Amino acid sequence: MSSFAKNNNNNKQQRSNNKTTKKNNNNNNNNSNTTSNNDAEKKKLARKARKLGKRQLQLQKMAEKAEREDKAFRLELEKFSSISNSNKGYLPSKYNQPVSETQLFEKQGAAGIKFDQYDEIEVKLSGNNAKTFKPLSSFAKDISLPKFLKHNITLMKYERPTPIQSYALPIAFANRDLMCCAQTGSGKTCAFLLPVVLKLSSNGKGKRWNDQFVNYKNNNKNNRFTAAAPSALVLAPTRELAIQIEIECEKLCNGKSNVSSCVVYGGANAKGQLVNLAKGKDILVATPGRLQDFVDRNLVSLEKIQFLILDEADRMLDMGFEPQIRKLVQKSNMPPPKKRQTFMFSATFPNPMQKLAGEFLNDYVWIGVGRVGSTVSSITQKLVLATNNKREKLQLLKQALATARKGARTLIFVKKKSSARWVSKQLRKVDGDFGNDGITSAEIHGDRSQSQREAALNSFRNGQIQILVATDVAARGLDINGVEHVINFDLGATKDEFDSYVHRIGRTGRAGKTGLATSFYVPGYEPKVGCGNVAKDLLHLLQESKQEVPNWFLELPEISSSGNGSKQKKRKGKFGGTDVRGNTNNDAISTKVSNSRKNEQDIMRQNKKEHDRQRNRNHQTKQNNSNNNNAKRQHEPNNSKRPKNNKKRTNTRNSNGNHSNQRKSSNASNTTTTRSNNTNNKNKMGNKNGGGSGAVNSRKNQKKKRDKK
Repeated sequence: MSSFAKNNNNNKQQRSNNKTTKKNNNNNNNNSNTTSNNDAEKKKLARKARKLGKRQLQLQKMAEKAEREDKAFRLELEKFSSISNSNKGYLPSKYNQPVSETQLFEKQGAAGIKFDQYDEIEVKLSGNNAKTFKPLSSFAKDISLPKFLKHNITLMKYERPTPIQSYALPIAFANRDLMCCAQTGSGKTCAFLLPVVLKLSSNGKGKRWNDQFVNYKNNNKNNRFTAAAPSALVLAPTRELAIQIEIECEKLCNGKSNVSSCVVYGGANAKGQLVNLAKGKDILVATPGRLQDFVDRNLVSLEKIQFLILDEADRMLDMGFEPQIRKLVQKSNMPPPKKRQTFMFSATFPNPMQKLAGEFLNDYVWIGVGRVGSTVSSITQKLVLATNNKREKLQLLKQALATARKGARTLIFVKKKSSARWVSKQLRKVDGDFGNDGITSAEIHGDRSQSQREAALNSFRNGQIQILVATDVAARGLDINGVEHVINFDLGATKDEFDSYVHRIGRTGRAGKTGLATSFYVPGYEPKVGCGNVAKDLLHLLQESKQEVPNWFLELPEISSSGNGSKQKKRKGKFGGTDVRGNTNNDAISTKVSNSRKNEQDIMRQNKKEHDRQRNRNHQTKQNNSNNNNAKRQHEPNNSKRPKNNKKRTNTRNSNGNHSNQRKSSNASNTTTTRSNNTNNKNKMGNKNGGGSGAVNSRKNQKKKRDKK
């Protein structure tokens, strides 16, 4: 055999061996992949089993803890039952008011409202018979208050009713439901608590201890249970706000009111809260989650509720609490809207939230109070151009702190929990950007325990720390006395987040005091970062409150494209919302608005309405005449058989109301007649297809008439 043939056979053998090796390798790989897939599946199942086991263990521990809490609650009930029986059925007042009057009114400081700020505020009311209610001008003269309430209002330093109190209290006293929109720091808490305390204290001795509970039978276990049954329920979205409302309630109930209150919220030990409930409470302030837990465990009953109050109601219904609130209000044996009184208060009330809130109300009166303090000269609002680099923002923060008074109490808002931790750490850093000793600070956010959040807030209120860094958990309703400077380290990037700007800056300038609000603005539309989507709303708010608008802000593309805000649609004006039901019995009331200006506005408004009505009447008359002419022409003979005028161009209508020009002459020849008939046929064909040349001429003529008008 030749060498060539040998080489050829060797190459073939080599290729065959390579194919066999490759095939074996593929089989081995497939086997290994199958084995690895099986291992991954086994690990996944094992991980799921471990997770399920952990969850079952957690549920078991939670059940054991709940059982211990229930047992403690029953023991406290037995204890206070024996005490009340030895006191003619009443529980001694020392059990419901353990704190002295001095200590109570030192909490959170006094209101200290500058009432001159409120003299120009406009108030709008709407609803059935809303105009019949007269606003209060004085707590002492216009309403009959018991001595303890007069004393407590004096200690709270309310010289006279604020606008929301002035208009809301008479309506509440008349047993009407309320939906109120008034800025933060305007006295809303007192406006919804005062009618409750007044009515519940009308019985001189108060309720017997036994009357503040209900007894019912558990059909599953044939056991009888006793559940706390408060007369008033106040729901709040955050723990801090719930605590603050309960403190205000304690202030109003101070003295011989025989009305008591307590607060329940998640993140804290439930045992202490249940001990308070066992004393028998008239007013319960709660967050939805903890309250639902107590209701499901038959520790609290809602069947005796006379007053239901939602503070920051729009936030309550918008932040995921809606299912819980529906279950509490509609499926937990609470009396229906017609058998209870319901109040809803908030600083902002968008239309969708109003429609949702309206389901829980009965024939309510809307009250909208113009803003003061958050959008007037009492707060100086500054915009600072920034980037999304947190290190550069930190330098801007250093400059912003330098513009305020040295040592001024400052609240810094950020978006993320991690940002709150980082900023607070940088502020405290020794030999860092903020001096050799740093700046005393703390942070509050959702990841911190309730005890940590309360400790940070108390340290900030007491002046032990200068700066508090917070997420939006502190943006709503918190009344922290003496906050001079609010800094928006992270400004909202969407229109849904813009309302938080109003609430954030409302932490300073409380109740008419002066304050400073600095916001770091990041231009553009980058998701979750750029502030371009809120630029127009921000500009409108700055212009409305007569704040200085920086030139760089007006030159931004998101602003310059809208004509510097002159043509943009107004967002909410001076109010945090308007009645979604429209102008039904709507009466605009101003506490101090000049009559001449008001009359001019009324005349202009009336003239515009009259002009619109006249235009509608003219349009209707013209349309009726057109329809009559069409009906007449449908019964007339064809155009070709009509008597012909001498050389006149007439404008006739075809069956669809479109015009067709025809030339008629007494000396017309057969050719002219034929042309006219052809024209008619073409117009008819055009009308069948949606209008021919006659329709085009008709539209042009109508457009010319409109232009002339």
